[in-house]
Amino acid sequence: SPPPPPPPEKGLLMDDFHEVMTGALESDFPPLKALENVKVRKIPMLVCGWDCDDSTHPMATILLLEKLFPHARICIAKSLGQVLKEWPVEITNFVVNVTQK
Repeated sequence: SPPPPPPPEKGLLMDDFHEVMTGALESDFPPLKALENVKVRKIPMLVCGWDCDDSTHPMATILLLEKLFPHARICIAKSLGQVLKEWPVEITNFVVNVTQK
């Protein structure tokens, strides 16, 4: 009989990057009170920020999250090229790490 198929890859495929970014775009930042919850502080976090003077997604928010969640992985891009090159790798590594625990 033929060998079994390989297990599915864990992580994020490049094809999924658009969906991840769309989901992030459509998500609202939760109220600060909700973020102070101890249970929330134990959730693995990847915070991707783009330092491009976007007033709807200010860097101040990234810095606040970094302060609230020192365990979070913070990834800050300075250009679209950096976003496209680095974020898929960061997101994939994060997902793989979280799913292996």
